[in-house]
Amino acid sequence: MASEIIRHNTEMPNSGLYIIEISLHAQAEITVGSLGMLQFSPGSYYYIGSAQKNLKQRVERHLRQEKKCRWHIDYLTVTSLKKKALLLPSQKEECALAQSMKKHFSFKEINRFGCSDCSCKSHLLFSEQKRELNALAKQIYGKGVYFVLL
Repeated sequence: MASEIIRHNTEMPNSGLYIIEISLHAQAEITVGSLGMLQFSPGSYYYIGSAQKNLKQRVERHLRQEKKCRWHIDYLTVTSLKKKALLLPSQKEECALAQSMKKHFSFKEINRFGCSDCSCKSHLLFSEQKRELNALAKQIYGKGVYFVLL
């Protein structure tokens, strides 16, 4: 898996936040673990997560097509061939990032997705229109350092 440095930095962070962008081109009905059968409309989905260690390895696993589904996001990423991720070396919580993105970009939340360990409504956001990950990062973090995994 190739990684592209979008902003200059000496090395990839070991912990931080990530946003995975998943593109669906057609309506999909997917069984998502304990959430059961969910309907996904065509468009772009943005999953917000965090890793206390091994950030790049966690995200690369999420992006792989072949894997055992462990987290909610895995059920969605195995169905889409088009996905990429933004890694953010940040100590902010994923909950705060999800809420900020929802408010700032008017994304729709996919109820109960990816947030079984917190009180958030969702960590998966939806938009009918694609948003570029590096543009999202610039708007959220300004001139910070971040990476895109393709």
